[in-house]
Amino acid sequence: MEPLPGDKSSYICHKGHEFIHTLYHFPTNCEACTKPLWNMFKPPPALECRRCHIKCHKDHMDKKEEVIAPCRGEKGQNKKKNPENHIVRFFNN
Repeated sequence: MEPLPGDKSSYICHKGHEFIHTLYHFPTNCEACTKPLWNMFKPPPALECRRCHIKCHKDHMDKKEEVIAPCRGEKGQNKKKNPENHIVRFFNN
């Protein structure tokens, strides 16, 4: 179940990530330890960042391991560019 927009009480916040609990029934690996995150019948508890979609075992967070890189933000979306880096030229006809 996807949390309501703006409802951060169901997220686990860590290093800029907003992790949600999930289970994988298809081939997926942990991005912290590269071990499988999936099992057809009894998958291990997993977390996925709703912003950058990094996936990891819930155990890494429970044990407070420092194996998770900081969040890179939303994948696939352009970050806002600094308007000072753009030159706009107007030409009169």
